[in-house]
Amino acid sequence: DLGILYCLLDELPARLEGVALALCNDCFFVERIAHRAKDKGLKVIWSGEMMWHHIQEAEAFRDGVVDKVLYVSELQRSALNGAHGTVPRTITGNYIDPELYPFRERRSETFTIGRLSRPAPEKYPQGFPMFYERLELPDTRFRVMAWSAELTWRYGWHRFDERWELLQAETEGVVPFLHSLDLFSRATPVRPGTSGPTGGVARWTSTPR
Repeated sequence: DLGILYCLLDELPARLEGVALALCNDCFFVERIAHRAKDKGLKVIWSGEMMWHHIQEAEAFRDGVVDKVLYVSELQRSALNGAHGTVPRTITGNYIDPELYPFRERRSETFTIGRLSRPAPEKYPQGFPMFYERLELPDTRFRVMAWSAELTWRYGWHRFDERWELLQAETEGVVPFLHSLDLFSRATPVRPGTSGPTGGVARWTSTPR
């Protein structure tokens, strides 16, 4: 509906004019997609979106593969620009419009902690269920979206009891799902080869009790 043409990378002509733009794609440098785009004559623009460098990102900048870098904030620029040398840069602002996710006051009958992500195994750390259960909070439930059969197999060693609600992708809309949480908390998996630490993200979404 958007009128965007697409094809496989190997189907692109040998020479091209224009821009190759990549956002937060781990494969872009590791699989040398950026290098192939550059060889075809494209200007390479990169935005990592995160607060760490992706695998082989610094090397690609050092080797002159990237023509421009986009930052989402001044904070991100200050954290990452050291590895980007003298490559031209622009601060674009956040790609997500916060007005699409309005805040709503709520106070769940049962205190609810949850997370939202793609159902990709790399989004879930190995000890993911224990991250929540070891909080040892009384009268608490856990809501997770999105879940898959592959994740069920991966975490077959853990018994998800009645506190857990594991939802398939798009079972609920993003906004209603977020409105069902009192605390958004997501552990992040180990990222070998990156320059950033692992950790977690937590946000209060209702009045703490």
